[in-house]
Amino acid sequence: METQAKGTLKVWFTSDWYGPADVRRDPDGAVDRLHFTNADISPLGWVHGGNAEVVITLFDEKQIQSEKVQALRTQLEQDRADSQIRQNALIRKISELEALTYEPATV
Repeated sequence: METQAKGTLKVWFTSDWYGPADVRRDPDGAVDRLHFTNADISPLGWVHGGNAEVVITLFDEKQIQSEKVQALRTQLEQDRADSQIRQNALIRKISELEALTYEPATV
C-alpha cells in the first residue's frame, strides 16, 4: 500500500547561488543544490529563496526496515574503521615508549 504525504517547505540556497538565474541555466540540476526545510537555517548561511509544494511517496515497511538495517551496517563499518585507527595510534605510542626504554641484554 502506497503512503503519501503532501506539504509546503521553504526552499533554501547558499549565499553564493544566484537563485532564478541558476535555475534557468540548469533546471534539472537546480533541485540538487537546494535545501528544503521549514526550519530557519539562515544563521548557517542559507538564504530563503522560495517555497516548494512537495508530494512524498514513502517506501513500504519492509523496504524501510531494510534501509534502516543498511544504515546501521554502514555505521558499524565506520565505527570499526575509526576504532582501528585509534587502536593503531595506541599501539604506535606503546612501541615508541618501549623503544625509548629498551636495554639490550649484556653477554
